[in-house]
Amino acid sequence: MPKLSKNDLLEIISLLRLDVFFLLAMLGSSMPSITINQLAQDKWCLNSFSGNRSVCLDLANSGTEYESLRNEVLKKATTLKMYTTILTTIPGIPTSLFLGYWIDTYPGHIRYLLTFGPIAIVIQDLMIIYQCVHFETGAMSLLYTYVVPAITSSLVATGAFTYATRKTPAKYRAIRFTVLEIFVIAAMPLSSSIGGLLLGMKPWLSSQLRNYVGVIVVAASFSLFAIIWSAIMITDTSHDIPNKKMRQQTMKIVKINPKFNQPRCD
Repeated sequence: MPKLSKNDLLEIISLLRLDVFFLLAMLGSSMPSITINQLAQDKWCLNSFSGNRSVCLDLANSGTEYESLRNEVLKKATTLKMYTTILTTIPGIPTSLFLGYWIDTYPGHIRYLLTFGPIAIVIQDLMIIYQCVHFETGAMSLLYTYVVPAITSSLVATGAFTYATRKTPAKYRAIRFTVLEIFVIAAMPLSSSIGGLLLGMKPWLSSQLRNYVGVIVVAASFSLFAIIWSAIMITDTSHDIPNKKMRQQTMKIVKINPKFNQPRCD
């Protein structure tokens, strides 16, 4: 690793605006996963199988007499998880084609790709809150909340790494991507810890069995912060500055040396 001066460190720190955005976006998108799974299990236990409320709230530790109920609920939850995985994976192919076209055609507008992801998550969060308030709706209807995020599932990651590559000088890229990976790795356990802690709290809405809404509201707040951060702190034009300076220097050379304007005859 090359030795870094004080100015180098300051320059690297100034590049970390994207990492903060990526952390916020990851927290917003990852935090509701445990809550959605628990919400689906509770819906099936109480609505579909007419389970006892006290048993459904602690189904994992229920007695052997409830083993059949527990197995049915877990089987349904696994099926829903499989469907959500399929739903969020299949759109990745056409989305990748779109991303390639967008990045090639509009290289100075990667910020919009970054912003679309958190916006989709906020829409999903609003749909989940509706599902929490109207608890009587079927658990499989939670699958619909993944439709919008599925379309934009790869925008944040692809846009972030493309943005980091274009914005980072070659000598800093090794360090730059290491720091970005650290933020990605840290986001997963952090989101699970915060989500689990909030879900175990007293419900913010008295009508709720668990604090589903509290988790979703906090997750949506992270996504909103990511959108605001992207709009204010992330720019799309800085990577054009070196090219602009190079063109200006070239023009000066041409003016000073008229021979550069002469056509070649060889």
